[in-house]
Amino acid sequence: MKKLCSALLTGFTLISSTLVAETDPYSMLVQFNLYYDYDTEQRTDDHAKYALELQRRLTYSTPIRYTQVLATHNSYNSDAYGAIWVGAEQSLRVKDQIDVGAEIIELDLHQFSGEQVFCHGSFYCNFWFDPQRIPIATVLGDLKDWAYKQDQHGTDRTVIVHIENAVSSGAQATFKAHLISQIGLDYIYTPEDYKEDFPNGLEVASHKRTSLPTRELSRKTIRQHDGLNGKKRFVFFWTKNDSNTDNNHESFDVVFDGWGGLNRHWKSGDDDSLDNWDDGINTIEHYDVSATDSRFQNKGLWSWGEGEPNDHGTGEDCAVIRGDGRFNDRQCDRSSVFACKKRLNGALHVDDLKDDGATDYLSMWTLTTAKAAWSSGESECQSLGSQWHFDVPRNMLEALALKDKLAAVGETVAWVAYTDQEDEGATEGDFIITTVDY
Repeated sequence: MKKLCSALLTGFTLISSTLVAETDPYSMLVQFNLYYDYDTEQRTDDHAKYALELQRRLTYSTPIRYTQVLATHNSYNSDAYGAIWVGAEQSLRVKDQIDVGAEIIELDLHQFSGEQVFCHGSFYCNFWFDPQRIPIATVLGDLKDWAYKQDQHGTDRTVIVHIENAVSSGAQATFKAHLISQIGLDYIYTPEDYKEDFPNGLEVASHKRTSLPTRELSRKTIRQHDGLNGKKRFVFFWTKNDSNTDNNHESFDVVFDGWGGLNRHWKSGDDDSLDNWDDGINTIEHYDVSATDSRFQNKGLWSWGEGEPNDHGTGEDCAVIRGDGRFNDRQCDRSSVFACKKRLNGALHVDDLKDDGATDYLSMWTLTTAKAAWSSGESECQSLGSQWHFDVPRNMLEALALKDKLAAVGETVAWVAYTDQEDEGATEGDFIITTVDY
């Protein structure tokens, strides 16, 4: 399957397609190789699922720190595993939570009666009649099954697994052994892999303890570590480590240590992820997700507008950002201003997504005054200066910066460097970025 980000294009030679994309959402999913069955009885919102997958691909090569992803909280604590305790916080199995949109899951690791289990706090774990103790093999087996299914369908999906660690230093080595035996290093991107890919990386040190390298690690890096047909899909990291764990502890060969600058918020009910992402939060952890969950299928979408892209009428193959900050597909020969981006001081982002970095986006984006067809994007941006390039937002804060720019100049839409016109109707066709790769 074509990777999301193409190589740097200094100019655009565009080929008009005579094929017409499917507009029925289910047919879109099949045509673009995005459809795979959920192990649930609930019908999904196919169009939202299609748009959500395009959003994932939009950030495929972007470092994780500068993206915003959906997650689940206490992911193991589900009545799908037979729990009858009143405090069950999920209804789907972990692999189904990932299928419906989660890219980060959270597991609480504890010790009970000599065995490691996932459960919610020491009090509950040690209560003999508590039904929320989930065997490690059950959840890790779910993850292995999910990864195998992704291999069958040829997806590039990955998952970050957050382990809230409440076991001793000695037991951490046992958990490492569980990961190797029940999932396998073929699927796990490890700190050793990171040090191989980034020998001068920000988190590389003389010790084995390595923070989650969010400024450098992308899903593309994870998937491509083993080469063109690499199988890596998971990244594991600890929090709440035993304070006496040595930097050279053997578990740090496989498991990263700490969030690495990601910031999270967990929510219950039908709270709106977009409100949190507007505040610059990377990770929104939800309770009780489902296959028709509006928080995942609609409110998880900061990019495409509702019902978009839809290739309406005679064909809409190029993307614009609208005055509401959402994307729409339009005919490529229409005339609009262009969204252009530059790097500040030669750096991708000056600071972090949430804090000072959030204010940088207004300086990193501008609009042209000239209007033209989509194919003129790079040349029009370059006319503003060599540092400016035709580009597309990779997170909500960038989209909001362009929303403000549009309002300031009284424009309703601006072209972004995002199109499907060269591949429309092809088996592997999807919207791709045609600009500088991150």
